[in-house]
Amino acid sequence: MFRYIIAVCLLFLAGCSTHSQMKPNVVSDNFEQDTYMLVALDASSRGKFHLASSYYQELYGLNPLEEYRENIYINLLLAQEYTRLIVEIDDSEPNSQILRFKIKALVALQRLREASELSVKLAGETKSVEDYQLTGSIFTLLNDHESALKYYESAYAIDQDEQILNALAVTLYVNLQRKKEAIAQLETHSRIRGCSELICGRLAGFYSDLGDIDGMLNTYLRLFKSSKDEKIAAIIAQLYEYRGDIDSLEKFVDQNPNQREALLRLLSAKKEYKRASEVAFELYESSGSATYLAQSAIFLYELEPIDKRTLQIVIRRLSQAVRITPEPMFLNYLGYTMIEHGIDVERAMEYVKEALLSEPDSSYYLDSLAWGYYMLGECETAKSVIDSIKDSDPEIKEHKIMIDSCIEDKEFR
Repeated sequence: MFRYIIAVCLLFLAGCSTHSQMKPNVVSDNFEQDTYMLVALDASSRGKFHLASSYYQELYGLNPLEEYRENIYINLLLAQEYTRLIVEIDDSEPNSQILRFKIKALVALQRLREASELSVKLAGETKSVEDYQLTGSIFTLLNDHESALKYYESAYAIDQDEQILNALAVTLYVNLQRKKEAIAQLETHSRIRGCSELICGRLAGFYSDLGDIDGMLNTYLRLFKSSKDEKIAAIIAQLYEYRGDIDSLEKFVDQNPNQREALLRLLSAKKEYKRASEVAFELYESSGSATYLAQSAIFLYELEPIDKRTLQIVIRRLSQAVRITPEPMFLNYLGYTMIEHGIDVERAMEYVKEALLSEPDSSYYLDSLAWGYYMLGECETAKSVIDSIKDSDPEIKEHKIMIDSCIEDKEFR
């Protein structure tokens, strides 16, 4: 069918040739080659690599260009016609690119020893980065890591490409356990040629493996300086948080406010409640999240002793937060705070009861409810509620004692 199409095209071209200054045979040859080229490219683009190889074979027959011959083998390789490719290419082939195709076909068939022998020979002749790198990768597959390192080093000496260095560093660190050398290579490269995501990412991974937090932090700081990637910023914030370094994290957050969440966690863990409340409120103002508003109130309440003005701020913020998002924990915290300070206890108990609708078995919510009844003087009801709690929390125990004393006092009277 294809030859029929070409024949029709040639007839059409012959009919037009009287209007051309070109010789008919030249026109015919060029048209046939162009047509084969078009269908070869089309077949390759559609993944029909075996067919594309056949078209390039036809082209090579018409005009024996090395470009056509290389494309025959490229498409055979893509078509996974490995055995045919190996048979057709002689080891003494002078075209280096075609020899590389044979080496790759040998690797694909797991004939690694043959591939390494041919690759070593080729690298010795070309002394090219590509062939040193290819040989190194084959020796890696053979688990001959000393030989692999030798070829990676030869490639890197010619071209300080980060992909070559990455392979070299992994060979040193993982396969040969020469960890200090691997890190030294990466550090030197990153300081001379810049801290790329690949190289500094690999370096940080090695430091992580060694448990070297300072090494990780310094590497990520250099990487962030060049990339400004928020994902890297988050890692830096987490590392400061892990180290418990509030001052450094605060300075970092001043320049990168998106990482305030990490600062909030660290301030909370360190019980720096005043600053934690400020940061939580900043997060609320920037995000509108009721969770941060409630957290800012809770951290304020943790400051002791609490004055009347601060208590009003706490209740106002919690009330606003539960109107936006009625989270059980915040409802209970608001209710208990009001009960504890004798502020509108009946309304406060409604907040606690609303929290209990979501978590009816919560020891803390039941304790708040019992404490509300106690504050209203309903000691029997308070006792029935608090006796249902199995938790041995010290504050709950203290409340039980006081509720029992309330009942005893009433009985004594």
